[in-house]
Amino acid sequence: MRNLKRLKTEIELCEKIYGKDHVLWSYDYSWVQINQVKLPPGFNQKWTNLLIIIPDFYQYGVGLEEAYISPGLKMNRDGKWVDIPHYFGNQYSHFNRYVDKGWCWVCVHPVWHSDDNILTFIEMLLIQLAELQQGKRQ
Repeated sequence: MRNLKRLKTEIELCEKIYGKDHVLWSYDYSWVQINQVKLPPGFNQKWTNLLIIIPDFYQYGVGLEEAYISPGLKMNRDGKWVDIPHYFGNQYSHFNRYVDKGWCWVCVHPVWHSDDNILTFIEMLLIQLAELQQGKRQ
């Protein structure tokens, strides 16, 4: 059972930031897709699409942690395009069950607080990607 009232409010906030045309969700609110999320500098793509899985009991003590982004993402390290740690794609596994739908799993390590939401989760993901690219995180 998800907190639908809060989830609907969070989706409305995403629509305000990313535009109504870029935010999609399932009828049962089990996922939210946000298209054209701007990536931090240092990646071979400026934008990515993002799929966030909404777990059962979301905001009833359970936070977000499962995210998928567009395939083909690389980061620039010392002038070379290299693979990104914590970014898994191109093959099906128990981590990436959506590879056949064109998604790559990105392992986000959020420190979730009760006042966090979809937007703060996206911010956590982007900070993590930036820190990986800058060598501040392994």
